[in-house]
Amino acid sequence: MRLLLIAKDLEVVAAFKPLVSWGHEVWVCESLSGAKKKIAETPLELVVVDEDIYREKPEHLAEMMTELGESGNLLPLATVGYSTGKELHSLKRPPKEDDLFEFVVKLAPQLEPVALNSTAAMLQCDDDEELLHDISEVFLGDAPNQLEKIRDGFRQDNLGQVSSAAHSLKGASGNLAAECLYEAAQQLERASHDRESAISRACFAQVEYQFIRLKRHLKKTVLADT
Repeated sequence: MRLLLIAKDLEVVAAFKPLVSWGHEVWVCESLSGAKKKIAETPLELVVVDEDIYREKPEHLAEMMTELGESGNLLPLATVGYSTGKELHSLKRPPKEDDLFEFVVKLAPQLEPVALNSTAAMLQCDDDEELLHDISEVFLGDAPNQLEKIRDGFRQDNLGQVSSAAHSLKGASGNLAAECLYEAAQQLERASHDRESAISRACFAQVEYQFIRLKRHLKKTVLADT
């Protein structure tokens, strides 16, 4: 997700830092005028406006959104600490990490690739829904074990174990056509294989995020009747 946060409050800005570790891109502007310039220059998917900015000059925000619409650059809007009734999502102020994660997961289907490529998954299962169901159950049973092996590898500073578990997770997610998790696990495997500890930890945050997305998707779709 590529997000522009319009905020001056340092606590609010700091609250959005976990998004970066989860693999998202975040830009920060302290004014609406700066935001308009950034939107014109940068491919973005979402604008988040803090309460302080809105309360200062609410009419200016409305004008900016109108201008963006007229220029074809209108983006989905989320808010922090207030609600206009027109935003895609509203967050408490300042958002806690759990709230931020729920916010991202809620918007993910609209702003990110789907957690599971259902068409590809069915093709791999020869259009056998029962087989896809069984593979999904096996995956959700084993994936937490691989995640724990990765955590244990980090605790023991054993990046070889991290790389091995990431490789297993990559293979399992590939069998399921879970492309986002596959890519995240692949990045973790490469970073840990190259002994890049800090990068590996950042990659693992993305792996955990994509796994939770996939798990929720499977429970709502493929495993809904289980």
